[in-house]
Amino acid sequence: MEVVKKNSNNNLLSKIATNNGHGENSPYFDGWKAYDANPFNLQRNPGGVIQMGLAENQLCFDLIQKWVEGNANASICTPQGSTDFKETAIFQDYHGLPEFRAAIANFMSQVRGNRVKFDPARIVMSGGATGAHETVAFCLANPGEAFLVPTPYYPGFDRDLRWRTGVELVPVVCESSNNFKITREALETAYDNAVLANIKVKGLLITNPSNPLGTFLDKDTLKDLVSFINEKNIHLVCDEIYAGTVTSGDDFVSIAEVIQEEPTCNLDLIHIVYSLSKDMGFPGFRVGIIYSYNDNVVNIALQLNLVLIQYIQMEVVKKNSNNNLLSKIATNNGHGENSPYFDGWKAYDANPFNLQRNPGGVIQMGLAENQLCFDLIQKWVEGNANASICTPQGSTDFKETAIFQDYHGLPEFRAAIANFMSQVRGNRVKFDPARIVMSGGATGAHETVAFCLANPGEAFLVPTPYYPGFDRDLRWRTGVELVPVVCESSNNFKITREALETAYDNAVLANIKVKGLLITNPSNPLGTFLDKDTLKDLVSFINEKNIHLVCDEIYAGTVTSGDDFVSIAEVIQEEPTCNLDLIHIVYSLSKDMGFPGFRVGIIYSYNDNVVNIARKMSSFGLVSTQTQHMLAAMLSDSKFVENFVSESRVRLANRHDMFTRGLSQVGIGSLESNAGLFIWMDLRRFLKEPTFESEITFWKIIINEIKLNVSPGQSFHCSEPGWYRVCFANMDDETTMIALRRIKTFVLKSKKLEIKTTRQMWQSNQHLRLSSRRLDDMLTPHRMSPHSPLASPLVRAQT
Repeated sequence: MEVVKKNSNNNLLSKIATNNGHGENSPYFDGWKAYDANPFNLQRNPGGVIQMGLAENQLCFDLIQKWVEGNANASICTPQGSTDFKETAIFQDYHGLPEFRAAIANFMSQVRGNRVKFDPARIVMSGGATGAHETVAFCLANPGEAFLVPTPYYPGFDRDLRWRTGVELVPVVCESSNNFKITREALETAYDNAVLANIKVKGLLITNPSNPLGTFLDKDTLKDLVSFINEKNIHLVCDEIYAGTVTSGDDFVSIAEVIQEEPTCNLDLIHIVYSLSKDMGFPGFRVGIIYSYNDNVVNIALQLNLVLIQYIQMEVVKKNSNNNLLSKIATNNGHGENSPYFDGWKAYDANPFNLQRNPGGVIQMGLAENQLCFDLIQKWVEGNANASICTPQGSTDFKETAIFQDYHGLPEFRAAIANFMSQVRGNRVKFDPARIVMSGGATGAHETVAFCLANPGEAFLVPTPYYPGFDRDLRWRTGVELVPVVCESSNNFKITREALETAYDNAVLANIKVKGLLITNPSNPLGTFLDKDTLKDLVSFINEKNIHLVCDEIYAGTVTSGDDFVSIAEVIQEEPTCNLDLIHIVYSLSKDMGFPGFRVGIIYSYNDNVVNIARKMSSFGLVSTQTQHMLAAMLSDSKFVENFVSESRVRLANRHDMFTRGLSQVGIGSLESNAGLFIWMDLRRFLKEPTFESEITFWKIIINEIKLNVSPGQSFHCSEPGWYRVCFANMDDETTMIALRRIKTFVLKSKKLEIKTTRQMWQSNQHLRLSSRRLDDMLTPHRMSPHSPLASPLVRAQT
């Protein structure tokens, strides 16, 4: 643990960031530090400390390497498997690949002697068992509530279940006199002590087989535990990550077997945590599994695993279920699903467009993905087989990569990321690899930053319109609030000092402590970026208020005029009086490289304490080591990176121009932009009335009649109705042209309807004169810039 610097302003950080919940003040971690300072090596340091505190299974990597070398098509990084690279890299359904969930369910059964079956639909992925345990704790217990845990138990539980959740652990004392067996007497004593201390017990956590004992529980003991938790109406969380290490395999009894024989057991109380870290020896791959028999926990855990989600489809908590069994986080609306942004995704999922199979389906234009350069990536992959540990050429690195679990990340990966961040910003600024902190996508990065900087109830200012996912990412598990800084179309939604001061003052009047300002630059959804003067003004503002500036720069590489983009990293170089402890950057490879499925999120902070704390929090959602290994090689290829960044900008510019020109031909304008993977489309004149209700009415027409999933402005907290975000880089040219034709057909059809209606009105009212020639003039392309607002209310949303 790098302690928080003395004399630093701890008021800038959260209580979570400055307490000892990380659990590193333990001899368990002191031993790791002693090893790290003097590691044994047979040739280079034979007198060093031998690492015997690391529970890793390294005994069968020869079998794994042999399989890898004989199954080249299993990897997307081989010539045989590279055709699947794109679909895998962009896959981001939080349920996970169906074939993966089926394989995990089958493996769990095999490890348990096929005496019990597991349902793939109940498999919930997480970033290792660490992330799985935290997610379960978030689902089941509120801060201050507790789990009973038999002693001795794994020291990491003090971090995994307590640090960010606020949950307590109550020891169930087990003794050597009976070989540390769990007795009903010990359980009742621990439970009663908790009640006397006014602590509400929400569950019992067991590790079976046990870490550190190396023993496993017999069936009678498990049945007694099931009886106990049912009597108390509390949960039973069974950590079975060592199930496959039992040398007499048939003797091991899983809780899944026991509940089959207990018909009166309330299955809503039973949950299993599993991973591939121990049974397969893959801790670096960060494969954690939650298997719950409680439908609500499955649904909520799927969404709480921010390390894996990009979008959500909230299956609501079942009515009539006992919500007292779950936490407030699990039962509130912090998931942000009550937004048209996600409703559009559901409409697409229910009827997805496919050129061959469903040409009349909904075209997905609500997904900000960059799919325009995968031909360049596939070509690189096929020519660099040694970059993957899953090829015959690279498989010799499989073992070391699979077992690597230092939360700093592979040194070559951090160096490559730092260099790539510089290249994307025109090499006008350098980034220090030592400040690179990994996270599970930008989603996890934002949450981690929020955990570090703000306490529940404190707030970040956020200029509108802003990405709808921020309501989930920064608020749901942290309890942090977002205060909108209202920006308006009258000045192209620019951030003004007046708007900042107004938002800040309103927060103060509401007794809300503002801890930071969050900006997205380039902007999602505007597709614009901030000029240097604006950025300098923001730096001045946050320094005056002594609050943080969090800069989301995940679209930095999408700026088509690359030299024009200014990163906050450049600005602070020119501001010697800026307090660097207040500056933080969030980045990822989801947009600039088009790899959302790889879940590569980056926190780059100029504050040493935030770097240190965020790095420890990253253990809840690290980037898998095989991904680090491959991307380190790809991003270290400077010739490839230079060509990719340049070509990506050209293709994005061409697609942007193609789409805006097509819209202009039917009189549709948009905010002038040259960044991002979308445009901010202006349909204000298409609304029946200038209200958000009319905006939604017209959006439903777009979804149901035009069959396009675009996102209405109110889901981005836009202060004015009639703006819609439209994504254009997640499809091929043919699909883009189909989308444009649908828009044109709808507008022309509506135009004819308007002409007919106008003539009828003219016949009944001689004072109204609006000719078809006049309507044609309003739609003539040469009379309208692609970036102009609509000149005529041609299309009326009907209720």
